[in-house]
Amino acid sequence: MEPDKSKPQPPSVAGQATHVSNFGDMLQNLDSSADFPFDNCKLKFVSQFRYLGHKNDNLKDDDDIKGEIKKLLVNTHTLVNRFQRCSHNVKLVLFKSYCMCMYDLALWKYYSVTVYNKFKSAYNKCIKKTFCICKA
Repeated sequence: MEPDKSKPQPPSVAGQATHVSNFGDMLQNLDSSADFPFDNCKLKFVSQFRYLGHKNDNLKDDDDIKGEIKKLLVNTHTLVNRFQRCSHNVKLVLFKSYCMCMYDLALWKYYSVTVYNKFKSAYNKCIKKTFCICKA
């Protein structure tokens, strides 16, 4: 059966198949050196970009997690230096509000195990430093 030419056909990009199950598959199928035509302009591919304040690098969240690790360590250091004489209850409230405001945690989907383990290690170090938990 011959395809109906009256219906518009989806454009094929760089000779690739036109049926794509999701956007991530489409991005991986495209040749990164080719330009992407859009509204009489040619858009170039980039290796990383920022979207709503989050750094995206080939649809991986590793750089975003590294930034959160750095922010957690800096905020904990500031908290410990400014409020070292406060009680544990006050430190707990301050730690939860000042260091644990990570709204982008739910967005992390594609990350490496190494970066995730570094995040867990940094979180444990921050808890120990804030509440003066030392190995005896």
